[in-house]
Amino acid sequence: MERPLADNSSTVTDTCIIEKSATGNMLGTSPAADSDGTVAPASRRASRVPSRIDLLVLVGFTSIWIFLVGPIVATEHLHGYDVFREAGYAAALDNGTVFTDSSYVGESIWYPPLSPIIMRWIASLADTSVLACYSWSQLLLNLFIPLGLYWLALRAWGRTIAIVATVTFMFGVPWWAVELAHGQPAVHAVIGGWGAVALYCRAMLPRSARYVLIGGVLVGVSFWHHPLIPMFLTILFLVYPGWLHLRRRVASTRQILKKMVLMNAIALSIGLPLIWILLHGPILHDGPRTYFAPELNSVKFALMGGNPLIWIPGFAGCWLSMKRATRSDQLMLFALALLICFQIPGYLVHNFPDLKWWIPAAVPHEFQRLFQLVWVFPVAIGIVGLGRLLNRFSVIAQTATISLFCLAIGVPGLLSAPTNLRTFLLYDYTDNPSREASLWIQTHTDPQSVFACDAELAFRWVVPTTGRKAWVVAPGHSNPRVDWHQRVFILNEMRQAHTADQLWLIARAHGIQYIIANEDWSPGVLSHEASNNQSDFFEVAYQGSMGMTVFKTALPIEGKAGKKRGQDD
Repeated sequence: MERPLADNSSTVTDTCIIEKSATGNMLGTSPAADSDGTVAPASRRASRVPSRIDLLVLVGFTSIWIFLVGPIVATEHLHGYDVFREAGYAAALDNGTVFTDSSYVGESIWYPPLSPIIMRWIASLADTSVLACYSWSQLLLNLFIPLGLYWLALRAWGRTIAIVATVTFMFGVPWWAVELAHGQPAVHAVIGGWGAVALYCRAMLPRSARYVLIGGVLVGVSFWHHPLIPMFLTILFLVYPGWLHLRRRVASTRQILKKMVLMNAIALSIGLPLIWILLHGPILHDGPRTYFAPELNSVKFALMGGNPLIWIPGFAGCWLSMKRATRSDQLMLFALALLICFQIPGYLVHNFPDLKWWIPAAVPHEFQRLFQLVWVFPVAIGIVGLGRLLNRFSVIAQTATISLFCLAIGVPGLLSAPTNLRTFLLYDYTDNPSREASLWIQTHTDPQSVFACDAELAFRWVVPTTGRKAWVVAPGHSNPRVDWHQRVFILNEMRQAHTADQLWLIARAHGIQYIIANEDWSPGVLSHEASNNQSDFFEVAYQGSMGMTVFKTALPIEGKAGKKRGQDD
């Protein structure tokens, strides 16, 4: 099929469009190629090449980011809930373990270790805590998520669409309005995703062997940071090149497919060993993998509030993208379709639990979050497309239309951002009494000691701040190879024990050396023990000023049995 050039002086084939120079947009088309494959006007070609204007735009977005997120980090010291898991793993690294579960004795890791390894290294250089590093990453690292989005959109569709997409992303879609400032691996992974997309697309061009190698290694290493985005990208960049080749069956598309297969093979050779480490063994607790975020129960949240400013331009942008069918547009549409498909199993398993034995499902909120991330591109395409349609009347009409849409999306989101960005963020245990208790545990107990206490306290304080093991932690962050429900049952048995010796037998039978009693969880039989430093079964090892008492089992089982025999004689 041939398409006329803008000046009708010659023609260009689909194959030539695929093989345009890498100096063009990030998906491999030439700066001379417009979205329909024809030569774009000089002004539009220039808008895809980074310039001082884009530097000013990025400075503007950065200033807004610092204004909104700076107080969260610098004065309020807030961070996300998930990072307690990473801080726990980093604390376990201090004890010389790499592939062992930070929470449970004798278990291997179930979550990628690269993020806490990097943060522990940074914390040691900066002489601060891992939790503080994750908190500051919300300001310093998460900034590159909207900046990376702007850069990719600039290279793919031009400056105007890049600006609208970034505004929509930061203030218009609910998942990211809430989680954009969360400093955790699942969010940080987007930054690596931007780089991987750029390398994938560059590798689709001729003379790109080094990009195939570099991209494959980057995606493979990304698995060790957080596997969801690299796994999605490997599927996307097999499905799309495969469809491209089936549709055209020319030498250039065959070459693209071969390079994508090679690049993904390199990535999977690095990433799959981790997948095996994470997934091997029986699944006794499927909570972390089938977790259904409470927000998903709200249809309004899932549908982005039914906001017509998001959906109507988005559908219009999808229609324009299907009509233009550039590689950027096609790749975006394939990504949206795959992300919708990946959400469906999670919803099915949530509503029909028996299907979990037949349908593989994993964290649908992650795929919905990525869907909303990609959806900002058709929203921007639709808004700018409407503006360019009005350009037939006047440039003022075009500019006014795009500006009004940006203001209508951005201003409400900007006004609610101080509240939205703090949603789900927590204070860590940094008050003096908790630091004192952590220090005591670190200096007076063995790194493999097991503490029984409230599951939330174990997850948010014992494991991340002391590096010690817990009997049970929060369900969403408990090792799938450990029977969480059984451990909670044992914990309840301890709380309801009628006598101290019954509690002692339960604790020793399960390898529990310490019990932490506080207002959230405390065995009833220990209520009178806190006033006595010695007991036949427990001793008060530490009593702090924050309503927390640490009990230690007094003797090992053999010693206890010998003591009882002596008393009988």
